[in-house]
Amino acid sequence: MLNLPGWIPLLGRSSEDEADREPWDARRTLRGLKMLAGGAAAVVGVIGFNAGEDALARYAAAHRGGPVAAAHVYLDDAPAGMDPKLHERLRRRVADAMTDDPLDRRGLTLAAELLREEPWVADVRQVRRLENGHVRVHADYRDPAAVIAGRAGYHVVDRSGVLLDAGVDRATTPYARLPLVTGVAADPPAAPGQTWPGTD
Repeated sequence: MLNLPGWIPLLGRSSEDEADREPWDARRTLRGLKMLAGGAAAVVGVIGFNAGEDALARYAAAHRGGPVAAAHVYLDDAPAGMDPKLHERLRRRVADAMTDDPLDRRGLTLAAELLREEPWVADVRQVRRLENGHVRVHADYRDPAAVIAGRAGYHVVDRSGVLLDAGVDRATTPYARLPLVTGVAADPPAAPGQTWPGTD
């Protein structure tokens, strides 16, 4: 048999506790769930990106990796009359700069820097690595315009007076047909790639 007077105080305390609690806010709960879902999506996205990046690197290394041969370097804008030895030297410098990893841009950057050091190269616009270890170079090249007779032999310059080659044998090289300039007062620059000093 129930003792009714003993239950009444218990029921009263329970009602008071519920009255002290804040009412349930559906909007705040929805915001919390959205934030939780956004955080989970970000974590999944980062994991997926890292996995995809690793897979892409492995695929590229397997299908396009390995050393680059000079024979697979193409100087697309090289003048038709470029000396074959110079052509081969430029291609070899590019090939030596490449790394085995086709996704490693350091080789492309180094190849461009090495080409800019060449007196025959006026500017490098792009070095691009293709499939099967092939590389294409887009650059502006200097053309020989004259031979200057100096105290230490003959020197080849372009139209701007940039020294391209020094101490050449004019009679036995392709430069024999270039105009010969004599009587230049200033000595040639210290190294190819520099502009001949003076106003001559």
